[in-house]
Amino acid sequence: MLNAWLQFFNPLISLAVFAAVQVLVYRLFPRAGFFRSLMTGLGCGLPAVLIISVLAGCPRAEGNVCLQVVVNVVIYLLLGYCHTVFLLLGETALRIRIMRDLMESPSGLSLAEIYARYNARQIVELRLERLLKHRQLVEKKGMYYTGNPVFYLVARCIRLLQLLVLGGR
Repeated sequence: MLNAWLQFFNPLISLAVFAAVQVLVYRLFPRAGFFRSLMTGLGCGLPAVLIISVLAGCPRAEGNVCLQVVVNVVIYLLLGYCHTVFLLLGETALRIRIMRDLMESPSGLSLAEIYARYNARQIVELRLERLLKHRQLVEKKGMYYTGNPVFYLVARCIRLLQLLVLGGR
């Protein structure tokens, strides 16, 4: 009975491993950066899914062993995606950042102060600078190109998921 519950909660336990490792890497090795801490957490949570499957003793009847592991890995990856999107939401969504600034300003902010903080040109420059720094973009003769193929693959996967879920919007 305990093994069945362990199998049931396997993806959530593995997600907890992902989150814990990600927090530890981000705080103990700040130079690693956010993206590397996410990838390290994801990489540590994935073996956790497999180890828990072995320890809990996958169901052995009718060839369900592989199916149970595959389902747990897929659920884990989807939960990891949700975890990542939730963390990035507070950093990339402008309206959330504006709301956070307003909450931290008891006397409020004027429109001029908000415009000063969120200059569109400055935001684009900062993002481009960050993408170039992490080699996710490459600049040649004033033109920008995709750099790191891993980031490009992530962007393509996100776009594919958006198309699957939201359609052509």
